[in-house]
Amino acid sequence: MRRNGISPDPLSSSFVTKSCIRMNSLLRGLQVHDKILSDGHQYDSLLMTTLMDLYSICQKCDDACKVFDEMSHRDTVAWNVLISCYTRNGRTRDALGVFDTMQSSRCGSQPDDVTCLFVLQACANLGALEFGERVHSFIREHGYGNALNLCNSLIVMYSRYGCVDKAYEVFKGMPNKDVVSWSAMISGLARVLSACSHSGLVDEGWMFFNSMSKEFRIMPNVHHYGCMVDLLGRAGLLNLAYDLILSMAVKLDATMWRTLLGACRIHCHVTLGEHIIEHWIELKAQEAGDYILLLNIYSSVDDWEKVIENEIYEMLDEIGLQLKIGGYIAEVTSELHNLGADEKETILSYHSEKLAIAFGILVTPPGTTIRVAKNLRTCVDCYNFAKVLSGVYNREVIIRDRTKFHHFREGRCSCNDYW
Repeated sequence: MRRNGISPDPLSSSFVTKSCIRMNSLLRGLQVHDKILSDGHQYDSLLMTTLMDLYSICQKCDDACKVFDEMSHRDTVAWNVLISCYTRNGRTRDALGVFDTMQSSRCGSQPDDVTCLFVLQACANLGALEFGERVHSFIREHGYGNALNLCNSLIVMYSRYGCVDKAYEVFKGMPNKDVVSWSAMISGLARVLSACSHSGLVDEGWMFFNSMSKEFRIMPNVHHYGCMVDLLGRAGLLNLAYDLILSMAVKLDATMWRTLLGACRIHCHVTLGEHIIEHWIELKAQEAGDYILLLNIYSSVDDWEKVIENEIYEMLDEIGLQLKIGGYIAEVTSELHNLGADEKETILSYHSEKLAIAFGILVTPPGTTIRVAKNLRTCVDCYNFAKVLSGVYNREVIIRDRTKFHHFREGRCSCNDYW
């Protein structure tokens, strides 16, 4: 336009500024700002508001504020962009202050539904529940109470800080509800249940769980059941947790059983742990790590007969023979004991990764992925052992040590021997 002798008007400059916003280009935005000033268009409120939005998105909050301060006329849109800028850039207290300023007689612009939406987001981020309740009162007084996006934001804010009753009051009064409304309400209830679980508040957890269907008319989903199973398991009420899983009105998954098995490990409940494994087999969802957890339950009560210790070592011997045919050679140089090579090889066979892998092969169907987790770095010998085994036994073996995941498949590791 300029090459053809045509000077941009405020509208065309606004389009160019919006392009800079889409590109997230601060440099080009600064160039446009200079041209706006040289063309004398700084008095166009719509153009300057767009420029504020550019600085806000580019995390130049002070520059956006400077543009706002220099505007000769500030309408509600400009104030909303300022609040959005503060909220987006972590200056939530300033955003709340702007809301108060807008309601003063000297401002000349009153908050609208968009203003309330931005301020509610700031309240949720800051934890300003009392301020959020003030905004809620403003929404009711000014007739915005049926706005879908505002109601959803109110549910999110109240739920985030445990005010489920107030969140449900908003939810119940909504003339129309979308998927966001339902998700926000359900998520709020789950958050309360999770808090009860980690605080050991069994009675409170039961109260909220039962109130979902009885008072709120919301059927618990698998996540809510998971929170309750975790809560009961932590409290040692394992049989109650087991009965709850069996009575679930939603599709059961292996995660639920895995949560309860972890509680069995903590409270040394062997019989229930065995029942859980049976359910896993029915779901065809068992993994080697689950059997290893059951192994830990047996060992915690000194029930070594059920640990099938002899079978594990016999399996290790069989694996060792097969792997030697496949080219595996024990890395005895990594053992620091002052012993002979044969004795060192025997010691190496006791490493936890090998015991876990042997147990996994012993108790899982052929082709099942074996997963092992440990808090120390995997030694060279165990690394080579798992790599060769993955090819000989056609098993995927995943070992997580303190530094990384090793994913062994067909005699190779995902790290390509660089670790």
